[in-house]
Amino acid sequence: MGSLVSIVIPTFNDDPEHLDQAIRSALSQTYSNIEVLVIDDGSPTPVQPRDNVRLLRQQNGGVSAARNAAIAAAHGDFIQLLDGDDWLDPQAVEEGMGILADPRVLVAYPKLELFGTRGGAVPLRGETTLDHLMVNTSFPGTAMFRTAAWRDVGGYDESLRLGYEDWEFWVRLLRDGGIAREMPTARLHYRMRDGSRSAQDPVAARSATLEAILRNNPEHLGQFLRASWRMIGQQEAMLAAKTAQLAVWERRTAPFRWLRQRARGLARSRGWLRGK
Repeated sequence: MGSLVSIVIPTFNDDPEHLDQAIRSALSQTYSNIEVLVIDDGSPTPVQPRDNVRLLRQQNGGVSAARNAAIAAAHGDFIQLLDGDDWLDPQAVEEGMGILADPRVLVAYPKLELFGTRGGAVPLRGETTLDHLMVNTSFPGTAMFRTAAWRDVGGYDESLRLGYEDWEFWVRLLRDGGIAREMPTARLHYRMRDGSRSAQDPVAARSATLEAILRNNPEHLGQFLRASWRMIGQQEAMLAAKTAQLAVWERRTAPFRWLRQRARGLARSRGWLRGK
């Protein structure tokens, strides 16, 4: 049957229809050995029980606290996260389990498909390391990992309530050389809406997360600095390549630009082009 996977769905004031859609996608996974936990983070209108779902409740403490509480109560050896207004393709857990069979891989994440106020596929890295996380979070917070790994790094930082809390958590998971890998086909269908936490003040959210990354990893600061320099070097190399391509383009188009200027001059002298 395989190891038990706990699908954890934190929710706060989500539209009941959206939450039902998230729960249906969790219960429809092709991987059969699952449990689904919904944790109500103090919604003004309490979430109602659903069939085949473990419902937990807590006073409002933010998504990090809700995730930690639900994972602590989960029975599975693996955790698949899912927010209460998004949904997953049915093969997500099965593909995640296949990826996590590789002990080097600590996180399996789905492809990202936006819908709602904005839509379309978002290209992600096929594989992510600490170096990539020094620039930004490289994959969605809805991902799959081992429960033991969550326990080893101390769970989510509950002081982060503005957004990007998953970024700080991924840094701690991958800081000692772990890999995060994209699922082959499974997609997270991510609902875009106005008023999300990080969209309200993205600068403050990023700043708070960066401070937490430094605060929570004092023994890894040298490692973070080296990773940042490596990424800066890669970005500089990419910029140099683009600059070289631009120079080639300018050389190749120089005759056409000269011809255009001559044509404009001729048109102006004949009175065919005025005021330009």
